[in-house]
Amino acid sequence: MGGKSKNPEFFSQEKLKKAKLKEKAINLIEKKGIEVEKAFKTFGLEISPFTYPRIYRRYKEKGLEGLIDKRDGKRIEKLTASIKSYIISEKNEHEKLTASKIREMVLERFNLEVHVSSVSNFLKEKGLNNPKGRPRKKIKEAIEIPIDHAGGFLIKGALISMGLVKVIVDKIKKRANKIRENGENNLKWMGVLFAGRKAISRKIESLLYMPIFQMERIWHFKTVYPRDGLGALSGTGLPYKYHTMDKFLREISLLDIDKQLSRDLARAYIEVFGLKFETQEEQTFYIDCHKKVVWTKKNIPKGLHATRNKILKCLDVYFIHDCNGVPILPWSRPGDSHLVNELLPIVTELEKAVGKDIVKLAIFDREGVSLALFREITKRGKRFITILKDNQYNSEEDFTFEKNSVWESVTIKTAKGQKRYKIKDGTKVLVDRESGREYKVRAILAKDLTTGQMPVFITNIMKSEEPNAKQIVRKYIKRWDQENSFKQMKPGLYLDTNHGTKSVVLKENRVIKRKIEKLEGEITAKNKMIISAKAFINKRLDSIRKKKGIMRNKLQQTKKRLKLINAKILKESNLNRKEKLLIKQQEIYLKESEARNYYESVLNKWESDIEKKRIYIDKKRDEIKELKNKRKKLNPREPLYEMHTRKDHIMTNLEVALNNADLFLKNNFFPLEYKNSDFKTIRDILYKQDGFIKESKDEILVSLKHYRQEPEHQMLAEYVVEKFNEANIFTDEGKRLIMNVV
Repeated sequence: MGGKSKNPEFFSQEKLKKAKLKEKAINLIEKKGIEVEKAFKTFGLEISPFTYPRIYRRYKEKGLEGLIDKRDGKRIEKLTASIKSYIISEKNEHEKLTASKIREMVLERFNLEVHVSSVSNFLKEKGLNNPKGRPRKKIKEAIEIPIDHAGGFLIKGALISMGLVKVIVDKIKKRANKIRENGENNLKWMGVLFAGRKAISRKIESLLYMPIFQMERIWHFKTVYPRDGLGALSGTGLPYKYHTMDKFLREISLLDIDKQLSRDLARAYIEVFGLKFETQEEQTFYIDCHKKVVWTKKNIPKGLHATRNKILKCLDVYFIHDCNGVPILPWSRPGDSHLVNELLPIVTELEKAVGKDIVKLAIFDREGVSLALFREITKRGKRFITILKDNQYNSEEDFTFEKNSVWESVTIKTAKGQKRYKIKDGTKVLVDRESGREYKVRAILAKDLTTGQMPVFITNIMKSEEPNAKQIVRKYIKRWDQENSFKQMKPGLYLDTNHGTKSVVLKENRVIKRKIEKLEGEITAKNKMIISAKAFINKRLDSIRKKKGIMRNKLQQTKKRLKLINAKILKESNLNRKEKLLIKQQEIYLKESEARNYYESVLNKWESDIEKKRIYIDKKRDEIKELKNKRKKLNPREPLYEMHTRKDHIMTNLEVALNNADLFLKNNFFPLEYKNSDFKTIRDILYKQDGFIKESKDEILVSLKHYRQEPEHQMLAEYVVEKFNEANIFTDEGKRLIMNVV
């Protein structure tokens, strides 16, 4: 009965099977967000949520092999003689060390996990455990503790220098105080209303630092369990749990501070990066839209996702950048929004934040081509540069040029190299299809000498303002570099991640309404075409009746003339006169034939036109029938859900803040060759680097581990921390933040 259990091969097969079940449970947790205990119970496994982070870490490191139980059933003594000796030595040197901290130190020193209770029992056995009760107040002894992601303290220092966390906490506290003063009972349950600045600050920092720890969403506080480094970085000691952070984010999203927070942070970025808006360059801003796919079963607005080339449920996140590519202000909107409608509102938000008219030139892509928008921008005394849609011109002949104008050569430096063009400065009249109104723009044709393409840059900047067309082309092409900067944010800062699908059903389905209005407009237009075609037929029929009447009269007159001349021919006896009459008879016959042929050809053509119009009417009726069927299938009562964008807007603001902290570091503390590196690259080199932290009364010393295998990274780290320390950065508690590389 015990034969199988003694077979080693049986053990390996059973353990492999169990490991595969664990892998399936992990997939349920990570991909579908199922609770840890529930996921494992699905496959008959009992796993504590507190054990899961360790299991998941092994799986990430070693795959399926990391999930195979390597134990052979025998009791293994984890605390070896060398470990015990090490514990006694450290405890004698630092008497306040806890069993939990010793466990971390053992893991770092011996690369071996021991149970905290084993350490605690050993300390108790040796009489080295800490006394129970409240300890006497003594000056804390600085202890060096190993932490992961020690390089993240560089970002913390940047955030302190920029004052960004303070801006966010100030806004939360101000709104919380107002809610308490107004007695808003529907929100009085929220803990954030009564939380202290330090607690709010630590939670905000925990959210801010998520991308450093490759945590894409709040759920990862549970599944991708934050390393202890996140707790050290945010100042909490141990990282917050998922439920704490989820509750906090839900609460601050209910404070209705998302747009005000964007404005406050925009002011901070402007101050930190030293924008004065005195020059034309500083008054130039770039506007981009990022489509964020939302995976939800609810019917929410959709939009064309350019990268995927599909109509998908999504959110639109607009960004307004300064002239140097720094994202200043984000603007979250539903997925069916359009740049034409959102461009001026985001400009207004930025100018509201600054308190004055600072956007003199707006640069955006061809999605914003709209005569109504151009007129409004011009009316406000602003200038724009954009690019024509390909379907708005066929060739050079579609443009007007001054006499003797010629193609000029221009070479423009971009982030990816050089672009060589031949450009020609002209004008184009754009016509609104619906209203027929016209708008004249300055159009600069640019033949790309590499690809052969011909983008057309359009602007309301007059030649008297900027005679050099090359400068206008350069300004727009700089937008492509801006877009590259924007794209660099996506992989490392998880701009594609949606932070909540909570939504509310709308009273009116605007998407269906818009579709119905469009279909009804098309039906009306086609009915007008049918009416016009019928009018044409009636006119032709009337013309045919008149023409036939004229033809009959003409033929009758000819017949009378022939009758008369025939009678004369019969009576005439003189041969010469008779011959002349015969010639005249032939002429009449010829004219009759020509007239008959003429009238018949005209009548045949008109009857053909009528037949074509009848076929045209039948076609339009079929099209109307098809449109009506489409209209019939649309249900105006189909529920449309509008997503709550506040949570997403807040997280986007935090992502932008982290991006700008990274830019601040690169601008002030990095060598020149790294200043264009994206966040992900620097994160993987520096921010993720493990190390040690030693905190005393006056300072926090963070030591990064030596880069044994990457001398270039070692040189970079040494350079950055030297510059960092020269900045003399102090935390809110008055402790100086010092970094080095060991």
